[in-house]
Amino acid sequence: MSLLELSNVHVRYGAITALKGLDLRVEQGELVALVGSNGAGKTTTLSAIAGVHKASTGSIVFDGKPIHAKRSADIARRGIALVPEDRGIFPSLTIEENLRLGSYLVRDKKTVADELDRVFDRFPILKERAGQGAGTLSGGEQQQLAIARALLSQPRLLMLDEPSLGLSPTLVDRMFEIIQQLHEEGVTILLVEQNVTRALALANRAYVLTTGSLTASGTPQEIMDSIDITAAYLGGVQVAGTEG
Repeated sequence: MSLLELSNVHVRYGAITALKGLDLRVEQGELVALVGSNGAGKTTTLSAIAGVHKASTGSIVFDGKPIHAKRSADIARRGIALVPEDRGIFPSLTIEENLRLGSYLVRDKKTVADELDRVFDRFPILKERAGQGAGTLSGGEQQQLAIARALLSQPRLLMLDEPSLGLSPTLVDRMFEIIQQLHEEGVTILLVEQNVTRALALANRAYVLTTGSLTASGTPQEIMDSIDITAAYLGGVQVAGTEG
């Protein structure tokens, strides 16, 4: 049984169908990449899983139980954490206050303290500046804060939406190092990423979306062999052996 499974999921915004019968699965311990051009439906997929936007039809099952009709808060309690594209930090709160918001579902104070120590060890810049306002952080530091906050909820599935977006090349390298480390430590990750090549280099499996429909899926090598990676990023994915 997969940890997460989407079956024939459609999501509509009024007259627009953003997802058209999406099938997707994530196994325990996997890093699964979801790639495609802007507007392909990648963020909508994460939003549907997190309960931000409800699936119009189809099913979303997490750990054997349907969640597509659940509220976002209930889904978070089941162990799904989303780091959104805009990072969602609270700039007027301190870094530590932002982090503690991530642990609001964890009732044991010692567990919270231990997890806070762990994220400070992983992200030393956050420890150094714990009392500062989160709004004083750079883009890369804000991304680290957003991921650290999600980790404090002890997620069974961590969903990352464009974690390298807007970062300098050096910070992009650091971000992918962090994602790789988390995966090696056993964190199950669903990664939406604009940098297709870097995402596939980390992934166990991948899915390619084009205008809301699944175009290709498989291992990273199978994806590389079957599609034009440039087209996957710019739109109009072409599968090997086809025209147009």
